[in-house]
Amino acid sequence: MANKQKHNILARGIRGLLSYLSALNQPIIPETFIFLETPGTLRRKIGSRRINDITELKIGGKLNVDDISLLRRMASKRLHSLDLSEAEVLDVQLSSCDNNHTMHPFMFAHSKSLVRLILPLRTLKIDQNAFFDCTKLSEIILPEGVVAIEDRAFYGCHSLKSIDIPETVERIGSYAFAECRNLENVSLPDTLTHIMTSTFEGCRSITSIKIPDNITTISVKAFKGCNNIRTIKLPQNIKAIEHAAFEGCSKLTAIYVLSSNVPLTSHRAFKGCKRSCKVYVPKSTQNEYWLSEFGYFEKIEEFWQTTIFLQNPIFFETLFSNSL
Repeated sequence: MANKQKHNILARGIRGLLSYLSALNQPIIPETFIFLETPGTLRRKIGSRRINDITELKIGGKLNVDDISLLRRMASKRLHSLDLSEAEVLDVQLSSCDNNHTMHPFMFAHSKSLVRLILPLRTLKIDQNAFFDCTKLSEIILPEGVVAIEDRAFYGCHSLKSIDIPETVERIGSYAFAECRNLENVSLPDTLTHIMTSTFEGCRSITSIKIPDNITTISVKAFKGCNNIRTIKLPQNIKAIEHAAFEGCSKLTAIYVLSSNVPLTSHRAFKGCKRSCKVYVPKSTQNEYWLSEFGYFEKIEEFWQTTIFLQNPIFFETLFSNSL
């Protein structure tokens, strides 16, 4: 029995030595850049010994479901910077070789070490929950060409402070940035027409955000709990402000409404906001606004400078430099 144990120990030692020597003979691959000629070969390219040690990585070529699974595992260990700008993500759900240029559902969800991410240049859509609960993610670069950011795509990304959303984006889904507690700056494209349910709910660090001119509807709880917003600018095309859209925006001091037609507004749209907040409306519309749900506020004043606001962009931007 003793001889058998010694033989097993010796065999394990020899196998370990052979594995080590084999690793030494592998081609040297720069740790910061790996190109995949064949999808599904990322594990072999990196080498099993280095998977949990790499902190920064750039990848080119085509990635399939196996490669993405490995990256997600690495992003939950030590990988904090990932550059996919030169990569193409194949259809992860179908494991096919057809590229539909999508960051798929839960692709990097719960990746606890990921801090910085650059998406593939040909990305068209960021799907539901793609970066859900990536609590350390503080920087993400979205390429021009993205057309949709789906529901809960960045939900709970507590470390995210700012994000530039490309002008090509036509849809931002419900809860897309909800509970991004440190998010301070967001640039929304003019292509948007609708701010969906709870899109920015709980983003309590937002101090300024410009609502695009083409927005017609601000949905239920869209900005609920954004308690650091001081001013809101509502565009000319606004038609509906739904239930609890700005509930809990307790530091709100001024609302500028550029629409001469009073938007249909829920009676709880501004629940929890101070009644002392001033509402500024276009000339000759004060009575209509008093009779609407905006009558919740104690002061509604007309601004005669409507034409100046619209014809003098510099003056307009200065006035609303801290506005929502």
